[in-house]
Amino acid sequence: MFAADIAPEWAQGEVCHRCRVAFSLIMRKHHCRACGQVFCQQCSSKTSTLPKFGIEKEVRVCDACFDKVSRPPSSTAKIEIVDTASDYGPASQPQKPPGKTA
Repeated sequence: MFAADIAPEWAQGEVCHRCRVAFSLIMRKHHCRACGQVFCQQCSSKTSTLPKFGIEKEVRVCDACFDKVSRPPSSTAKIEIVDTASDYGPASQPQKPPGKTA
């Protein structure tokens, strides 16, 4: 067996963390097992395993966490490289106004 991280505590909330719809008897709240936030059915309609937390069966996750856990590792590395490269491009250099010519 392997050591797993501890799953996040479930947050309290009266509105969906993503779309802000208010919960009621009809509009039920659902907790994302990956981030612990509360969501409506529409914003947490996906399921996934969470090996990071030792969860091997499919459980409810929000759409954002589903995208994170289902993204292939190689695409994540490419995104990080691109983001890092943009930090050092010409746009990050201090800009000086042009000098006056008389």
